[in-house]
Amino acid sequence: MHLSIHSLFRDVICKKRGSVLLNILLLPLTLASYIFLGLIEARRFFYRIGLLKSNRLNCKVISIGNLTVGGTGKTPFVIFLAERLKKRGRSVAVITRGYKAGSKEPISLVSDREKVLLAPSDAGDEAFLMASRLKGIPVIIGKDRHLAGEYALRNFLVDTIILDDGFQHLSLKKDMEMLLIDATDPESNGYMLPRGILREPFSGLSRSNAIILTRADQADRLDSVVGNIRRYSDSIRVYYSRFKPVGLKEIRSGAEKGIGHIKGKRLLLFSGIGNPKSFSQMIGRLGGEITGEMIFPDHHNYMIRELEQIELFASRNKIDLIVTTEKDGVKIAEIPFGYLPVWALRVDLILEDQDKLEELILGEKREIDT
Repeated sequence: MHLSIHSLFRDVICKKRGSVLLNILLLPLTLASYIFLGLIEARRFFYRIGLLKSNRLNCKVISIGNLTVGGTGKTPFVIFLAERLKKRGRSVAVITRGYKAGSKEPISLVSDREKVLLAPSDAGDEAFLMASRLKGIPVIIGKDRHLAGEYALRNFLVDTIILDDGFQHLSLKKDMEMLLIDATDPESNGYMLPRGILREPFSGLSRSNAIILTRADQADRLDSVVGNIRRYSDSIRVYYSRFKPVGLKEIRSGAEKGIGHIKGKRLLLFSGIGNPKSFSQMIGRLGGEITGEMIFPDHHNYMIRELEQIELFASRNKIDLIVTTEKDGVKIAEIPFGYLPVWALRVDLILEDQDKLEELILGEKREIDT
């Protein structure tokens, strides 16, 4: 198994309980996390007193975010929600910051409703994946979300904007905050960055209208997770979701197979996502034999030599299928390498009580306090 620095961070630095020696060694990171907390709280205070200004758009703005660094499943949820609202008759646009996007323009149009206009290297893996999956819905990259929102209103006449990764984005007023929490690892060791994975304190969940617990089917103590949420809000709505594997797609040829194709096969997995453990567990439940797994940092930009190492391992170990995530698949599809097929696992989000959530979104309008 190939482990990344990201895995080391998750498995060692973010342990809930470490030895006395480890805690002493990590003391500089612990101190840095408290400094980061102070900066976060100061920024929020400046917005609350009006020293920093928030802008408003002339449409409904729905923010999808999280409290932690990566791995909660925002991209599948954004895709799910955009499709559901479109079916409900809303004219929707998705705005994202375009993490690791090659394009340096203030605003980049990834999809114009009809076709995808940017390559994965220009759009970033998440924005490209959303644009590929969402038909009839424009996807726009812009670090200035208000500017990107005005562009969407002017060019596409939308009435609803879904703000990807918007929970900590305070310069744009939102009508609804939806917070995703990974039920298998809701706050890790409880520390802020860089000692832990929290982007703000767990108590920040009280600012949201609804919480989506992702991977609820994989959580060992779901009642404990919900109980911890209730410590900060008795009234907040909590919804349960899971990720369902629905098929395989060969990243270069576009050939498709059902997930039953995995059963009984010797598999090599590789991924560069926030929660690689969840990916391998999902694959493991499909009846394949995981012979090897290579884990890279989240949003990893693959080098040809790394892909050649993957192929070499597969050849030497008589691997039947090389499987990666859909997000990784869109990035390596444009890299010329090797000859072995690589299959991306397509995953859909399944949400309990989705009708109630949609009614909440469509019926409730409330300005979110910072």
